[in-house]
Amino acid sequence: MRGGSLFPTSALKLPYRPVSGRSVGRVTTAYQTDGDVQERASKFSCSTCCSRLSKMSTQGHTWARQVKKEDEEEDPLDQLISRSGCAASHYAVQECMAQHQDWRQCQPQVQAFRDCMSEHQARRREELQRRKEQGSAHH
Repeated sequence: MRGGSLFPTSALKLPYRPVSGRSVGRVTTAYQTDGDVQERASKFSCSTCCSRLSKMSTQGHTWARQVKKEDEEEDPLDQLISRSGCAASHYAVQECMAQHQDWRQCQPQVQAFRDCMSEHQARRREELQRRKEQGSAHH
């Protein structure tokens, strides 16, 4: 488990429609670009996390063996969050969810994470726009 959390980050994966991919256990993973991952992150829903956490708690210890296979490779969403500088606020959401198992009690942490990701996405858009303008100035 990463970061000593009670629940692995892979257990909090958000739903998405794969474009192509490979299977890891029963989970298919597929991403074409960071944009795919960002789109998936933008659809973040606390109710999704809650339903997955409650499902995990009913599965008991059997989920741990499946998680090991998934943890062998870093999840692209985890990589995006790490690069964004929002890992601490994401971890706070996970810890709150692990403790309370009720997304309504974790709204401050969720909002902080959303704000952080929004700021990162705005900075990224500005950077890409700046690069685009610099590229067109050279031609």
